[in-house]
Amino acid sequence: RFKINGELNLNFGKETENWLNDHFYKRKKILDFYKKINDLILSRNGNENTLIGKDGWLFYKLDNSVEHYQNIDPYSHEDLEQFEEVLTNRQAWLNKLGIKYYIFIAPDKNKIYGEFYPDYIKKINNIGHGQQLREYLKDKINIIYPYEELLNEKKNELIYWKTDTHWNEYGA
Repeated sequence: RFKINGELNLNFGKETENWLNDHFYKRKKILDFYKKINDLILSRNGNENTLIGKDGWLFYKLDNSVEHYQNIDPYSHEDLEQFEEVLTNRQAWLNKLGIKYYIFIAPDKNKIYGEFYPDYIKKINNIGHGQQLREYLKDKINIIYPYEELLNEKKNELIYWKTDTHWNEYGA
């Protein structure tokens, strides 16, 4: 009962659970089976942070990572001009101090191992943010974006962990 003598029954949940266990034949086995099926379904779809690709490869899926893989939203000309202004000002300031200035852009795992991304996620454009920024600023800022180097090197060594979203020691 939900109420006893007009008062809320604070044991309602526990009593209901006991009643169901007494009256629902094999309830625990059914719930265990349900949990196994649910875990299997969730493991195929990843979780809120990861996307499961082909052959069990895991990819990060937050922070618009999937959209970045697809190259859906390239930088506008205004975006690139703003990057240029900020970075060239920073470079000029550091040069006055005798400090060399480099920008390092680490390619995302999905850019290097995109062949393991699920087939239903397609690239819209061929050029991504890192490549776009490097190309736009190539004569103005020292940008290191080892995209091609990592693509070539993955033929010889694993660059990113298969079941993690980070690169390994060799990739770094």
